[in-house]
Amino acid sequence: MRIALLSLALALLATATAAEPNTLAQVVFSRDGNIVVLDMRHGMERALTTDGAPPGPGAKTYGCPVFVDRDIALFLSWEYDDHGDVSACRLHAGVASDEPQVATWEDLIQPLGLGALPHDQIAFLELDGDEEREDPFGAELHVSIINAEGHVLPTDIATWYGDINLDRARLRVATEGDLLTLPRFPTDVSSWYRLWDLVEDAEIELIPEDLLGGVLVTGVDLTEFGVYGTLLALGEAAGMESGIYWLDLADQQHELLAAIPNAAGLSIDEDEGIAVVGTTDGKLHVVDLESGTVTYLTDGADPDMLPAAEPEPAADEG
Repeated sequence: MRIALLSLALALLATATAAEPNTLAQVVFSRDGNIVVLDMRHGMERALTTDGAPPGPGAKTYGCPVFVDRDIALFLSWEYDDHGDVSACRLHAGVASDEPQVATWEDLIQPLGLGALPHDQIAFLELDGDEEREDPFGAELHVSIINAEGHVLPTDIATWYGDINLDRARLRVATEGDLLTLPRFPTDVSSWYRLWDLVEDAEIELIPEDLLGGVLVTGVDLTEFGVYGTLLALGEAAGMESGIYWLDLADQQHELLAAIPNAAGLSIDEDEGIAVVGTTDGKLHVVDLESGTVTYLTDGADPDMLPAAEPEPAADEG
């Protein structure tokens, strides 16, 4: 199967009304089942979708947005049947222009998770072939990769994926290509995400054994200089605060950068020294990574940031 993802996305971009070049940091996120792009410094919002709704019987819900270009975001939609079960999943590309437009790929088999990879590649989770989901509590899903030429390449990487929502379906890969975040089947006492070492082909445990069941990993972002996460403490007995942490992969001595009640989901911009962090009650906050200052940004969930573009150099005169 061949899917010209980037060609289609660029064709979509060419037909959209041109927006001003992005010289401001932007964040894309989900809100009430739709995808929204926010200019973080001027506060201007653009809705990429308007026909979405929160998960429920008969609803169509958009989520898991990720920037793949200065003007293009990919995201998923899940459609729910009359019983509230997911009946169809699709991959979309949207352009954050003055008149947003959306393209849809119909030929992927139930994409259930999404992430952008280095070298213009895209990762997603899917059931094997036409396999039906028989276990009501979840299914084993495998990671597939769409390369820059549009070829779909299956992998042996798998995760158990249950009845979770699109705000917990993100995949991320480190720039060096050695680490991968995977959604997992959470319970009331298990994390939403796991971290996989692609070199060793093994999971990296993020929560010390004595804190299992008391602290949940609710988000992970992989950067050039380290791994960040949102941890959710279930009561005072955990001995940790909910918030954004720099994750110590060697000794699990994670460093609290800012305490945020109900922290869930994050995106890091190390160049600007900021993070956008979500919460389980649908709020987004900006965190100064150096000072730990937390500022409310807007309502929403599951953010992905696009750093500010470098200004174009002035043309030489004469």
